[in-house]
Amino acid sequence: MSVDLYALCISRLPAKTEWQAAIEQQHFPLKMDPVFDPTKDTGFWPAQLNGTTAGFEYYPLTQAEWKVLPNLERPDRFIAGAQFSIGSRPLEFVSAVWVAVAVARACDGVVYDPQESKSYTGAAMDGLVAQASMLLKMQVPRP
Repeated sequence: MSVDLYALCISRLPAKTEWQAAIEQQHFPLKMDPVFDPTKDTGFWPAQLNGTTAGFEYYPLTQAEWKVLPNLERPDRFIAGAQFSIGSRPLEFVSAVWVAVAVARACDGVVYDPQESKSYTGAAMDGLVAQASMLLKMQVPRP
């Protein structure tokens, strides 16, 4: 079973070079594989999280896909979207949350959890980051 998170953008989806900058601006210790290009590639996007292999499945979303999401306010305001799918590995969850939040903040958007039919903006995104960070502390021993 997989879990999905969406980043829905009011402005354009960040360009390939902007993804890592958006992550670093949030101070997340995550390094995305620079070969993967979100404008051309789909599937598993590897990353290094504190030197440990992580990553997630990435797919662009179409307007038809997000227009039917339950409890999403004003879906017509979004012009781009990205889907982050995660399996059972906790580090996949952490990396997907961090990237979804970084991308949503970079494009003036929201993070949407389709399992809960819930949107996250502003401080609510901080709550998602805190959950992911707590999970990371339980998974990766610190030196």
